[in-house]
Amino acid sequence: MAIGDQLPLVETFHTSRPANPLFCHQDFLEKLAEHSRDAMGRRAGFLMQRLAVDTARLHYKSTSGANRGWRRSRLGGSSGSHFYAWWAPKDAPPFKGCDDFAAAPEGALILRDIRHHDDHSPLNPQNLTAHYLPLTIRDLRREEYAPSPWSQAQARFAGARQPVRILKGHPGSGKTTALWHAADATGAGRVLYVTYSKDLATLARNHFDRYCSAEKHFKVTTFPALVREILSSQAPVVSEHQSRQAFLRDLAPFARNMGVWSSALTALYDELHAHLIGDAIPTAIGRFVACKGPRVPDAAYRERRARYLGPNATDAALEAANRLARIDSGPLADRYFPELALAWKAVEHLRISPKIAASEFDCIAVDECQDLTPIETMVIVQLAELANRGKRVSVPVLVAGDEAQTVRPTDFEWGWLNDLLHAGIGTPTEYHLKSNLRSPRRIAELVNRVWDLYAHLEKRDRPSGTGYAEIDDDATDQILYCTAAPGAELNELLAALAVREGLALITLEDTVPAFVPEPLRKMY
Repeated sequence: MAIGDQLPLVETFHTSRPANPLFCHQDFLEKLAEHSRDAMGRRAGFLMQRLAVDTARLHYKSTSGANRGWRRSRLGGSSGSHFYAWWAPKDAPPFKGCDDFAAAPEGALILRDIRHHDDHSPLNPQNLTAHYLPLTIRDLRREEYAPSPWSQAQARFAGARQPVRILKGHPGSGKTTALWHAADATGAGRVLYVTYSKDLATLARNHFDRYCSAEKHFKVTTFPALVREILSSQAPVVSEHQSRQAFLRDLAPFARNMGVWSSALTALYDELHAHLIGDAIPTAIGRFVACKGPRVPDAAYRERRARYLGPNATDAALEAANRLARIDSGPLADRYFPELALAWKAVEHLRISPKIAASEFDCIAVDECQDLTPIETMVIVQLAELANRGKRVSVPVLVAGDEAQTVRPTDFEWGWLNDLLHAGIGTPTEYHLKSNLRSPRRIAELVNRVWDLYAHLEKRDRPSGTGYAEIDDDATDQILYCTAAPGAELNELLAALAVREGLALITLEDTVPAFVPEPLRKMY
């Protein structure tokens, strides 16, 4: 081999897209080194990772006066002593007139110091060349200057070797970031990452592109897009709001005859979505009977749901479904539950004609699994079965979720998920994240107390496990509760909240309430 052909002695590392350049002041690095073994250091490491990958969703406090332009990100603390990382983009006010900062790469972020929350003394940015060290993604991954951003529980899940792993965790426990880390840590060259949420898919795409090796291929997709790819379908995605409205419109003439459902037609839609259509799978597994089409047979539905709803409500639900079925000759699922109908077709397609590039993937990761019904979960199971064919070592299947965080009518249960995974892929091993890593103490306590509301439900209807998450942060925070009627005062309050840094307005309805002024609707 000629000298010019020799392999490089220095290991190279490239990402698919460039990360945001980071420049760390020596003061920042020295204080970070002092906390290399505690939770504050881990939060700082995580902050640096997020700054390099995506700043859009980072929460920070602004500054004023002589320090105007610096951003402060909470690192937590203990015993009432809290600390913040001070940082800013290179074009922020603290660097105006500083030629060396202006010459920094586009998108550069400057990490200046770690300060106690009471310290607001003027902060001099000093000189970029003389006082700052540039850090790359390779530096962050090797933990040369910042500690690992992962908790022990997250690292344990990511470093495990069981082929089928389930990660359970409460809100703010770090399930999603642990799943990203685990997918990367498997060493797989081709990873399929699936979630129902477009927002989560975007976050995952940014993470894999800017933090992981470009030599790996991460296919990030939403579940509806995956199903359409399997079927080579161009069918538009139908929102559940649209499907529910069609259901309510067609059922309205019969509403008075729906028994206990007469005043709860939305709940009836959710019931049928989860149990009459969503529970229909083509193979008998666990509690599920084999179905010939995307609808559970009436007898099987009545047998299983009567113990929860009672015979009268169960019969009324079936009567409503049968009334709707007689309106048109097409399948009930196609008209009112089109996404579930497509999932059924995808499972059938994979069973009969498995011509899809599933075999190209050597890892499958599913985030927010509680948003999938059984028939949708079967799509993932079928893909995993295909990916395992002809392989001596099983493809890792990583699943993360929380039974209590469903945002779709799936009536998700860990029990049936385990049944489907066991029957199709292998017995899963469970891992648990028990700490709330994201929320300050008061917010974390509020999240814990919400679990007390389940005491008003029958035990069989509650999520399994415990609702208490350990609180990993002792930082100060505030929770405000107010009531207001639509009008000028509420509009003024919403406008004031909408422009606050790091805040978003959230509605629990399918659509933004009509009383919200037009300029503010984009904030939801």
